[in-house]
Amino acid sequence: MPCISLGDWQASETPGFLWDNVAAGGVLATNVFFNIAVLRLATLAAGCPAPEDVDEDQGCSNKVYGLKPSSFLTTIIMCGQFSATALMPLVGAAVDYTSKRRHLGATSAWILCFTTLGQASISKQTWFYCSIGMALSIASYVCHQVSVLSYLPGLSMVKPTEHGWVDDPQERYKINSVANAAALATQLSITLFVSSVAFWFDLGDTATAAVAQGIVGSLLFVVYACV
Repeated sequence: MPCISLGDWQASETPGFLWDNVAAGGVLATNVFFNIAVLRLATLAAGCPAPEDVDEDQGCSNKVYGLKPSSFLTTIIMCGQFSATALMPLVGAAVDYTSKRRHLGATSAWILCFTTLGQASISKQTWFYCSIGMALSIASYVCHQVSVLSYLPGLSMVKPTEHGWVDDPQERYKINSVANAAALATQLSITLFVSSVAFWFDLGDTATAAVAQGIVGSLLFVVYACV
C-alpha cells in the first residue's frame, strides 16, 4: 500500500529506509527535552537551585561527579561521540566487507530503542544512569545511521530493460527528498505535541523529558518491529 510504503518504489528496501528516517526524526526531537532535564537535575544534585534559564547554571560553582553541571552534559555527549568515532572503523568494515549489514543495523536499532525507553524513567534518583544511557544512545544512533545509509546507493538502482540494472539519479533524489521530509515532519510533530502536552498539564522539565522519551521509544519499537 502506498500509504504504508510512503510511495511507489523500485527497491523493496526503500520503505524500510524511509520509515527508519521517521524514527530518526523522533530521536532528534527528544534531545532538547532530555538535555534540559539532565542539566536541571545535575544542577540540583550539585546543591544549586535549578536555573530558570538554561545558561544561568554557569553561576553554580559546585560539582557533581567531579564536574560542574554545565560541563556534565557536554562531557556525556562527548563520550558518546568519541565512542561512536572509535567504533566507526569496525562498523564501516562490517558494513562494507561482510554480509552482516542488516544484523548490525537491527542490533544498533534495538539498543537505541530500549535505551530511549529506559530514559523515560528519568528522575532525581535515576538521572545519572539515564545520562549514561545518553552516551550509549548517541553511539548506537551513529552506528545505526552508518548501516542504514549504506543501503542508499542500492535503492536508486532500477531495471528499465532486460539488459540489467542501472543507477537512476532521479530515483535517488526522490528517495532522499521523501526521507528528509519524513524525518523533519516527525521531528516537528513530536516537538509540538510534547510541548503542547507539557503546557496543557503544566509538566516540569523532568516529566516533559520522560513523556518525550516514552513517546519516541514507543515509536522506535513499532517502526523497528515492523521494518
